[in-house]
Amino acid sequence: MRSVWGRVAAIAVLVSCSTRALAEEIPEHPSPGAQPFDASASLLPVEGLLGRFEQRIEDAEGELLSQSRGQFALRKPHFFRWSIEAPGQQLLVADGNWLWQYDLDLETITRQPMGLDASAPLRLLTQSMKDLARDYRLEWTADLLTLTPLSPKADFDAMRVHYRDDLPRRLTIDDNLGQTIDIVFTVDANEVPPLSTFLFEPPDTIDVYTQEP
Repeated sequence: MRSVWGRVAAIAVLVSCSTRALAEEIPEHPSPGAQPFDASASLLPVEGLLGRFEQRIEDAEGELLSQSRGQFALRKPHFFRWSIEAPGQQLLVADGNWLWQYDLDLETITRQPMGLDASAPLRLLTQSMKDLARDYRLEWTADLLTLTPLSPKADFDAMRVHYRDDLPRRLTIDDNLGQTIDIVFTVDANEVPPLSTFLFEPPDTIDVYTQEP
């Protein structure tokens, strides 16, 4: 897949009450290296987020490989929608059971069980700290949280979550090919996407390829 999900999907492939109440807020950040949340909290301190994104992929020398922009939506515990508007048009939707990938330009659709992408960066944003601590070293520095995989077989070397006003505003991911994926979020304040945002009905005219475990 092209642009961010060409790399983020390759890296591992960032949600479920019906209310718009806030989840547990992030407490004051502790000293570097300490775990900042209680075990039940997640990296996303609200029920959901939506807005726009811009992303860049650079190689180890800092040369720009690709960039894209579009709209996103996240909702706990496991829903997300990622719509690339330019260059090209692509859509990813996690509906709780399946991760759908729809290339509107090529008119191709694939789906895979959501368990196959459990370490995808956007999925990590909605996981509990207890679950994350089993697989990642978590380190705070001011408003930056760094997740370093404990497994040497992980598909990325580090993910950094940049916070502003207690919300994640940027993800920086170092993959194991020496490339860096940088995603900047522009958040619609106080907006939680409805569950209908994460429904996907493939067009009847396009065949769906299913990726099995």
